Order: sequence, then structure tokens, then C-alpha cells
Amino acid sequence: MKFVVLSGHRIEYIQKAAIVAILVCNILPIPAKAAGGELDTSFGVQGKLVHDVSNLIPDLDAAVGGMVTLPDGKIVMGGSSNFRFLLSRYDADGTLDTTFGVNGVTQVLDFRGADLAVMDDGRIVAAGTALNVQGAFDFGVIRFNANGSIDTTFANNGKAVTDFAGMRDDATAVVVQSDGKIVAGGFTVSLVHPPASQLDFAMVRYNVNGTLDTQFGNGGKVVTDVSGVGITDQIQDLAIQSDGKYIAAGQTERIVRVIIDPECGCQVTIARIDFAIVRYNIDGTLDSSFGDGGKTAIQVTDPATDNPSTALGVAIQHDGKIVAAGEGDGFGVVRLNEDGSLDSTFGDGGKVNTAFLVARGDRATAVMLAPGNRIVVAGRVETGRSDRDFGIAEYDKNGTLDSHFGEDGKVTTDIANHSEDVPRSLALARGGKILVGGFTRGVNNISGAAFAIARYRAH
Repeated sequence: MKFVVLSGHRIEYIQKAAIVAILVCNILPIPAKAAGGELDTSFGVQGKLVHDVSNLIPDLDAAVGGMVTLPDGKIVMGGSSNFRFLLSRYDADGTLDTTFGVNGVTQVLDFRGADLAVMDDGRIVAAGTALNVQGAFDFGVIRFNANGSIDTTFANNGKAVTDFAGMRDDATAVVVQSDGKIVAGGFTVSLVHPPASQLDFAMVRYNVNGTLDTQFGNGGKVVTDVSGVGITDQIQDLAIQSDGKYIAAGQTERIVRVIIDPECGCQVTIARIDFAIVRYNIDGTLDSSFGDGGKTAIQVTDPATDNPSTALGVAIQHDGKIVAAGEGDGFGVVRLNEDGSLDSTFGDGGKVNTAFLVARGDRATAVMLAPGNRIVVAGRVETGRSDRDFGIAEYDKNGTLDSHFGEDGKVTTDIANHSEDVPRSLALARGGKILVGGFTRGVNNISGAAFAIARYRAH
């Protein structure tokens, strides 16, 4: 910068001002940027929300729950006890939104909700298991208005109930298409060689009004035997690609070897449960360009063992690659190329296993993509005591733990001292903050379980 020197005093004044400015900059502390993974203390109580619902339901099912965020920043949680379902809404700061339902909560009987989705108009969809008139288990989908009331314009007074083969059918995941159609996934039980039963991938698509979409599968329904020999095929999560194809993630059982039992001299079949990823075309047919005829199974655990692995969450990157997370040797994470092959640029040959404290007890339950090509995975962490904690791991695009997040890429949170904390869902809040939702047991004097949400700062 140039200036005209009028006198020697002018130069002296500028030099002194510069020295003072330098001294001030060195003396005044520069505010430290909050590290990624720190609890956001502006949310709930010191970053955590605990909502006691034990007066409404005695307990929360460990495998059931869901959390979604709304465009206005509010948060919706769902959970069940036996066949009583609760839906609650919270303001962005973690306070209960009493304008939703009755004092912030909506209750539904004869329904066990497992997953939630939000429509573009703010209506909320819950998928799970419904009790039919005979008392058997069927796919159940309920649509709620934005205020928490049941949307009676959907299906039969707000609830769609779908039977596959006359036995047990459970929905565990749900997604909403851009045209408002709803796709639910889970499993169906069929008798292959009575009295033995078999579990298969099951999907159903509903029109906006809740009727079965006959343009999908067989009369709106699809059933897939993933391995051809397994009996435990289950969908645990769903995602929709940008081209409208569906990704279903879960588990399948595969025969890994046959041995001779020295005591009886007979053959014994050794099977193992692995990640299963299946891609379907828009009409529900298997996409033959993916994996082996539309299906791929992946052993995520140590090949030297027969430890099981199950995919519990799935997300699709902008480049079309697929990330799935679940139970492995700790948090198990895989990334697939668009054709279903393992992505060798991610982790160790496309796979990553992350242990926190006691590896075999740790289990990822959800995965999402965050700005900056980050992959965020949440799940339960075994502490070695009698309790479990919320756990989060953040990875870069190559599958390496992000050293700028938590402690070497990992964070654990005890919702309450020595409580059982089980996260089920992940969501992004405003500002890129991370929301982890689930439930907790053993908090203070709560006899049953409570909804639990923690919010973390991004980096």
C-alpha cells in the first residue's frame, strides 16, 4: 500500500501503530474452533436429550426405532414396546414440541414401528410390523400428517397392511420416492421344507394413496432368496439411487464348507451370515448388471473365522458408489463400486473394521454421508462393564478414520452413568451437525426406556 509521507512523525506514528497491532494480536487469545465430535451443548442438556416415555410404554424394543429431521430443523423419533408405537417431535434445540400429537407424542396400537421417512410435504411415514385380524404379523405402513395425526386418506384409515405368504412378514426399512410412492423392505417367512422355515428379502411398493402398486414386482410385492441356501435373508435398510433403482442391504446365510463329524461319520454343513446387498430395477426385478445376477454377499469379518456380519445401514455416494455398515469385527463398513464389486480404494480391499473397546460387542447400526466426502457411522459400543454407549466413527473418502473427529476418528457417549444406550439412526442437522438417535435404559429412576438423542459438532 502506498501513501505520501508528510513528515517524519507520520512514519513514526505508522510504525508504532503496526507494533501495537502486532502486540495485540499476540496477546489476545484466538477463539479455538470446536473439534468435530464434541457434544453440542446448545442442544438438550449439555448436548443430550433424554425423553422418558415409560409412563406411556413399559420398555422400548432393542431392534426398533427411527429418527428423521424435518426441513424446519425439528426432529421426529419413533419407538415401540411390544405392539404399541410412539411418535414424538422435538424442536431443533431438543425441547419437546407439544404442538405435535398430544403433548408432543402420538400413539398407535397393534403396530411395531421400525423405520421412518419424511415426504416432501412434511407427512411422516412409519414402517414396521402390524398385527392383522388373525393376530399374525404382516408388513405395516402408517402415514401421519405433519401435526402427528394419522392421515386417514392413506390406505385403510391411515394404515396399509400387506401379507406375503400367510406366515410372518416384518418391515424393517422404508423410503419415499420423489413421486410420493412408498417402498418398504424387510423379510417374509416361508415354508420350504416343512417344518423348517426360510426368511427371504421382501419388498412392497405403495401408491400415494396406500394401495399396492401393481407396476412393481408381482402385484406390488417382491420376494428374493439371496443365497439360494440360506434361511436368514433379511433386509435391514433401503436406499434409492439417482436413477430410481433400489439398494437393499441386510444379511444372508451362506454355506462355507462341509466337514465330516468324527463321532457320527456324517456330513456337517458350516454356514455363516454375511452382508447382503441387492439392487433392484424400478419395476422390482433384479438388476443383472449388479453383482451376481443383482445380488452380492460379503464376508466383512476376519476370513479366518466364521463370525457373522450383518449390514444394518446403507448410503449411496454422489458418484454412485454404495456404502454399507453394520456388525463386523467391531463396526464393519464396506464400499462397493456401481457394479457391486468391492471398491479397492476404500480401506483394506473395500472393507474396514473399527473396534472401540471390546471389538466383538461393537455394532454399527446406521451410516450417512456428510459434507466433505466424509462417511459417518454410528452404533453401540460395549464398554466392558454392564452398559453400552453411543459410538460414532468418521472416515474420509478412503476409509481412513478422520483424525479431526473425536479421538482419532472415534467418539463414545454415555447418555447417563452406566446406562444401556443403543443408537439406531443418524441424521444431519443444520450447520452439518450430527444427530444420533436411539434409546437408553437405566437412566436415573426410569423403570423402562427413554428416547435418547445426542448432537455433535462437525469440524
